[in-house]
Amino acid sequence: MITMHKRPGQDGLTVYQLLVSIVVFVILGALWGAFNKPKHFKQLPHQLAAWDWLQERVSKEALKQFAELYRADPVVKDPLPAAWLAPALKIIKKWEGCRLEAYRCPADIPTIGYGATRLANRAVRMCDKITQQEADQMLLHEVENLFALGVFELLPMAKKWRGEQVAAIVSFAYNVGLGALEESTLRKRLLAGEEPNKVVIEELPRWNKAGSKVLEGLVNRRKDEVALFTVRYWSSSNRCRQR
Repeated sequence: MITMHKRPGQDGLTVYQLLVSIVVFVILGALWGAFNKPKHFKQLPHQLAAWDWLQERVSKEALKQFAELYRADPVVKDPLPAAWLAPALKIIKKWEGCRLEAYRCPADIPTIGYGATRLANRAVRMCDKITQQEADQMLLHEVENLFALGVFELLPMAKKWRGEQVAAIVSFAYNVGLGALEESTLRKRLLAGEEPNKVVIEELPRWNKAGSKVLEGLVNRRKDEVALFTVRYWSSSNRCRQR
């Protein structure tokens, strides 16, 4: 039997005591149900008497406070960033570089920010300018909502990879495009179940050309992506520079 004690001069239970009492009754009810399941779902006299006893000793104010707490919306915490996000942004920023005014990339396409070719649902124009904050937001949006989702769709096994491994392939996809990743031997081998580290070490370095010309920047970027995929990686991110 549970005995409720009140402090001198206290007319009813505090909200804390009320919550504790309810928790105790719920636990006891669950235990009772585990051993005597049919009875647990019936409104037995002693159960009703217990609830009546509790309600008689709770002040109206305490009941009101309890109702407000019980009906209140739960506090929703912001989800933690995915483990792959920070290293993905870091390596992309390092190798894409960033310009706040539109320029032409090696493929002669108007580009801005961290290698973006589209701005506000249209192609980048050579007269376009953006702020540092806009450049960072554009990159974050594309990485989270386009390239990472594309990588997970094309390579379902990536959901079980370490954050650095996902980041390396997201960086690769950001550079060559999701279409290229979809048609790549890299993807075919990974889907066939080959060992991921071996596949990445052998396949990524092949993507080092713009047209038919080998670019030193792409050679070094692939080395960084391979290192990120196969070992712990660190590098400082570059901020945009004014043109």
